[in-house]
Amino acid sequence: ALLFANDVANKGGKLDNEVVKAVAVGSTHAAAVTEGPSGALRAWAFGSNEKGELGEPASAGAQALCVEPDSPDGVCSTAAAGASFNPTPAEIAPAKLGGEEAAQVRAGRYTTYVVTGTGALYSFGYNAYGQLGRPSQGAGDPPVDLGVGRAVRDVAAGWYHALVLCTDGTLLSFGSNLYGQLGVGANAGTAAANQVPLAVPASSFGGRAVQAVAAGGQHSVVLASESHLYAFGYNLKGQLGVVEQYEAFAGAVSVPARVLVQSDVLAVAAGGWHTLVLTSAGLFGTGSNIYGQLADPIIAGNSKSSLSFIDSEASSGWALFGGSPPAALATGDQHSVVLTEAGGMWVFGSNRYGQLARPDNAGSWDFNAVPLQVTVCELEAVGCSATDYRIAGATAGGSNTFVRVERNPCPPGFFGVPPFGRPGPDGVCAPCPPGQFGTEWGQSSCTKCALGKHATGPNATSCTDCARGTYAEVRGQGKCTPCPGNTTMRGNGSSDGTDCLSLCREGYYADTDPVNGLGVEPCLPCSAGSFALLRGALACEACPKGTYSGSGAGSCSPCGQNRSTRAAGSVGQEDCVDMCREGEFGAFGVDDCAPCERGSYTPGPGFSLCVPCGGNLTTRFPGDTLCLPACGLGEVGMFGVGPDCVPCGEGEVAGQEGSLCQNCSAGSFPSSDRTECLPCIPGTYQPAPGVPCAECPAGTEAPFPGATACAECLAGTYASGEGTDACAPCPDGFVSSGGGATACGDCPPGRYAPGGSSACRECIPGTFSAGPTAECPPCPLSTYAPLPGATSCQDCPLGTTLALGAAHVSQCVGFLSAYVGWSEGAQAGAATRVDLSFSPQMVILPGEHIVVGLPLFFLPAGGRVELLGGDGAASTAFEAYFANASLDTPFNHIRIVARDGNAAQASVSLSVPAAAGVRLPAQGTPRDNPGLTLSTDARSGPVNELPINNSAPVGSFDGTARLSLSGGGL
Repeated sequence: ALLFANDVANKGGKLDNEVVKAVAVGSTHAAAVTEGPSGALRAWAFGSNEKGELGEPASAGAQALCVEPDSPDGVCSTAAAGASFNPTPAEIAPAKLGGEEAAQVRAGRYTTYVVTGTGALYSFGYNAYGQLGRPSQGAGDPPVDLGVGRAVRDVAAGWYHALVLCTDGTLLSFGSNLYGQLGVGANAGTAAANQVPLAVPASSFGGRAVQAVAAGGQHSVVLASESHLYAFGYNLKGQLGVVEQYEAFAGAVSVPARVLVQSDVLAVAAGGWHTLVLTSAGLFGTGSNIYGQLADPIIAGNSKSSLSFIDSEASSGWALFGGSPPAALATGDQHSVVLTEAGGMWVFGSNRYGQLARPDNAGSWDFNAVPLQVTVCELEAVGCSATDYRIAGATAGGSNTFVRVERNPCPPGFFGVPPFGRPGPDGVCAPCPPGQFGTEWGQSSCTKCALGKHATGPNATSCTDCARGTYAEVRGQGKCTPCPGNTTMRGNGSSDGTDCLSLCREGYYADTDPVNGLGVEPCLPCSAGSFALLRGALACEACPKGTYSGSGAGSCSPCGQNRSTRAAGSVGQEDCVDMCREGEFGAFGVDDCAPCERGSYTPGPGFSLCVPCGGNLTTRFPGDTLCLPACGLGEVGMFGVGPDCVPCGEGEVAGQEGSLCQNCSAGSFPSSDRTECLPCIPGTYQPAPGVPCAECPAGTEAPFPGATACAECLAGTYASGEGTDACAPCPDGFVSSGGGATACGDCPPGRYAPGGSSACRECIPGTFSAGPTAECPPCPLSTYAPLPGATSCQDCPLGTTLALGAAHVSQCVGFLSAYVGWSEGAQAGAATRVDLSFSPQMVILPGEHIVVGLPLFFLPAGGRVELLGGDGAASTAFEAYFANASLDTPFNHIRIVARDGNAAQASVSLSVPAAAGVRLPAQGTPRDNPGLTLSTDARSGPVNELPINNSAPVGSFDGTARLSLSGGGL
């Protein structure tokens, strides 16, 4: 390998010792972009200048020397003698690029392309086939802006064609289209020049955006969005990865064809006669493998029309490349280069011109199908250390390889020799001194920390804000200056000592604008009765009870032994008073002191509340300060405490531990364990303490527990035996007048008493009683009771009563089951049937009458009335007659006369047939006239009339109205 040095330690370095950012390699020349200390980019070119490909006029004295017999037109190109050899890089000055800096360079066969920072594209060199994208104006024309009308993002250069990817996604192509390598149909299959850039239709890639381009010898490859890969152009060796035109010398694949559809394509590189493709499934190669450039020993020396698998993570863990996946690909005419993510470089294919950096078979035609690693020290000079250098990039040309090797720059926190910040001749990087830092690799100097920051140690990669309470007033401080004592700051990163703020001193406070939770000046003194113990107080605390203070106090003064204050916040000695003694309590622990109740105490003087002894402990007496074991339940001892406790005496109890024995009150008695007094049960009583509970005597009650006497039964109640808890009410028909009755007396006939009554009551008229009862029942039908206190009811002399409870003989009536009926749908003025049936309940003597009242009704001429007996035949007991029967003078009654004296209780039916019956008056029945009635003048019957309730309805109707009457009983 030849060292193209540009390191500061190599005084013979070229390219002005600037950092090489990119390299482009053609067949016989190369170009590079470097970056100087100021960040300015510069373009360089070196090698053959036979066609002006270095941006200078073409070298003179060229002689006919066939070096490329595979040119599109079959004409041998010429190589210049002597003068075209240019080993020293010549700068392509910005003046040749419209005053702009170069951003990218690309090289084809005798052509160079430069993209500027603004996206302008310049081209120069060989233009026989229009591969410069413009008309040629002579050999060695200076660089010319193509003026494609849009910013250029990338360029790919083949032998005789070029692809241009614009920032708006447009893909342009120009130059030879002999094999369809331009991706358009114009001149496809001919050697004609295409000097004007042609736009490749987006439809050729399924409408997907073009993301990257690569140009081989005479074929093209495009990587589109969604990781789709398309290939077009020359396919003699299968370099497109499709069978179309495979091994066809004149075949042209001018329509882009998609390849590798089964996986996502990540990167692609196109060589002279082969193509490498990195996908999500692994690394593949297609095309010529004559020197092993596809890394496939099986097809050694042959070409392949479809993609050949090389290696992957899944198959071997990328064993062919040292276990690291590929990161970048480069291809020459007949060799390949793979850079891995681990920084390794692997080469395979032709080493005829030493392009694999392998001295063992350089210059031979050997087949090198197994990737060989080339280390950085195999490329560098003597004394190389793999830790000092790394491979930064590789570019493959026709039969050569350029590798960018960088010496590892000084790491962050260190600095080296300008301008690249790499170790000096001694190989050592200097650490950034305290107060300075370095954030990037390759710094030639360190940066001072800004105000308010510091870096305490050497080799710092950043500066730290000064902590609260410190500051840095100058740049580059190794440590921050601390604030004076008893001060604070609002925050970190102070750059000014005036940010140190004094805290309020003891006894002072600041309640506005606190800093970090502390009070700072200006401060106010604490008021009397309060204090601030520490500096920086935001508020003062009230002096605790038993202390006092004046204004501005840092602490409070105590009142003294056995003295205290009534409350916190006292302002002077005069607020101190004597405390309640031990065993006493009082308001505020000082006022109205009183002894603690038995079973509680105070642990010292000055308590406002007593503390319970707890557990089975108690005190001997109120105000005692000593808690002792209490006597158990039902026991007694001196002061109710041990150790000499004995059971309570007869009739005494002790219900609490440590209590004294007490007598049970009247109405109660001690429990068996003498721990509680139990009340006498209901029905018993105890008139005095110490005697057993006794049963209440007959005629008394004790309804509640704990009775001391029994109460007499009230009127209406009784108690027949002893031990009654509640007197029972007298049953129905029985009474008691009170005074402790032991039994109830029964009510005599004609009187009644509901249960629990104190006296019997007299039955009212219409009711009776024959013995003890809760109420007097009403007289049954056909009877009556005219006087109060009846013991029985009198029978009706004739007839019956209409309801129960009759109180007078006049309530006995002589007709039953009276019924009247009319023709259905009778109309006013039309004849209607009238049926009346009844049963007389009295004796009707011959000649006596039953009168049927029919007010305002009439019979038409020839009308008749029929009387029927109970058997439906003509009645023999009665006959009927009537008067005033003319149409103009309506009759108002029918008389039924008894024929003999045996007519009592005979059923009678009165029938007026419809054919000669009653006509209803057109004006209807007046509201103020009665309906049908029954009456009699029999001596044995009642004198009052009996109305028939279902007689003609009251109301009015016109001649068209219809009247429908229903029958009913009385």
